[in-house]
Amino acid sequence: DNAYFSMGNKIFKQIIGVPIGVNPGPFIANLTLFYYEYKYLDKLYKTDYFSAKRLNNTFRLIDDITTVNSDGVFQEHVNKIYPDSLKLNKENEVDTKAHVLDLDISIEEGHFIVKVYDKRDDFPFKIVQYSPNCSNMSRDILIGVFGSQLVRFFRICNNFNGFKRRVEIMLNSFVNLGFKKKLLSSKYRHMSQKHGFKDKFTMIDTLDYLLDD
Repeated sequence: DNAYFSMGNKIFKQIIGVPIGVNPGPFIANLTLFYYEYKYLDKLYKTDYFSAKRLNNTFRLIDDITTVNSDGVFQEHVNKIYPDSLKLNKENEVDTKAHVLDLDISIEEGHFIVKVYDKRDDFPFKIVQYSPNCSNMSRDILIGVFGSQLVRFFRICNNFNGFKRRVEIMLNSFVNLGFKKKLLSSKYRHMSQKHGFKDKFTMIDTLDYLLDD
């Protein structure tokens, strides 16, 4: 029922959670949380059907929970769903904005605005996110990363400004790592044509100034 770890001549017993990195860890976490959720909701449907229905748009991925339009119902019930040993942190400060995995979601004038979220942007220090041009990795792999990230940004963002900001940040990062802007520009235009960037963002041509030498 518990995991044990040894350090020197001491043995430690883990009483909360599962060890990080073990293969069955995510499955155990998922099944454990599902047990508590199913047990509580099954009872709630019978005693307070309206509140249970308000939780229909509540989703969980491992230990990240997102609830939409529950009008505070989830907040009222969350401490009854899960045991006291499970510490829950509410990360969004307002109900109109939240970070969900790699998504930055906000509601503006009645519309959902979705952009890319990267927690590393908030680090108080610079990081090297991509491999430099002088590395031993194949050039095709390095440029392939640039292309795949472009597609990820394109699929996530539902507004041009969010897409433009991410492209500009990544482009500058690759240039600073020794890549020629002409090569990056060629890859960008290839991916744009292949995946139809202009079909989604009609202002895509205004990015040309970023790509020109």
